[in-house]
Amino acid sequence: MTIPARYCRMFNVPAPLVRFLRAETAAMSIEAAIMLPIMMIMYIGAFSYFDAYRREAVITKATYAIGDLLSREEGTVTAVDFEGLHDLYETITFSEGATRLRFSEIRRVSGSLEVVWSYGTDGSTQLTTATLGSVAAQVPTLLDNERIVVVESFNDYEPAFNVGLFARTQMRFVPTRQRYAARLDYDASVPAPS
Repeated sequence: MTIPARYCRMFNVPAPLVRFLRAETAAMSIEAAIMLPIMMIMYIGAFSYFDAYRREAVITKATYAIGDLLSREEGTVTAVDFEGLHDLYETITFSEGATRLRFSEIRRVSGSLEVVWSYGTDGSTQLTTATLGSVAAQVPTLLDNERIVVVESFNDYEPAFNVGLFARTQMRFVPTRQRYAARLDYDASVPAPS
């Protein structure tokens, strides 16, 4: 940065200060010592935000994939099947032990919604008709006696670095209509594997 001579004379700037301001020589180590921490902070921040967005995208796609698998099922499903889908979900999302899934079938009867059955993995609470109000706004419009299967995923997320992101539970709600059958048959008599 050079300062025109007329400004130096006009403001009566001392000669040593003018020489300092006009100098274009510098020590690379000092510049690096100033810029390296700034660059590292920017890199860590960018990494943390990219990781959070990547994780959001992965869990969204995995939840839709599990919902799509269930929509193609023509036979009877059991707790063993749901636990297997949960294992598949953890494999897809690379998140061992930090996830829970809840599978539910919802139908419309006489203008109101009702839960036909529900199953939660890893201690996830089951959805009931009484607790359906918390997610009713996310249920698509259904005809009378029409059914949908809902897959809900709950993922505990903790950012690698503290850059303004907070630990939270990422939730996804995916309603899916059956493709080849009118409803998904669930046999609750088969116990979950221990």
